[in-house]
Amino acid sequence: SVDAEAYKWRERVYFFKAQNLGVKLSDYFPLRLRDLTKVIEIEPNAENYLSRARLLESSNRWKEAISDLTKAIELEPRKASHYTS
Repeated sequence: SVDAEAYKWRERVYFFKAQNLGVKLSDYFPLRLRDLTKVIEIEPNAENYLSRARLLESSNRWKEAISDLTKAIELEPRKASHYTS
């Protein structure tokens, strides 16, 4: 949906903004997590769960990341990337 894409792009903007301005990615973690959570509310698909899992993993939030990876596997059990992330 258009709404989900807008949240995805904003999350990416935070990521690139941090990289290009020399700001710590962790400073943008809450904003990125909020946007990816909203994306999942709008479009609860495996790709979106995987994106949030990667973000959670980057902040050592392992239990939450595993939960999202499990959901991605449930939604697309034949996709290998969900098992190797």
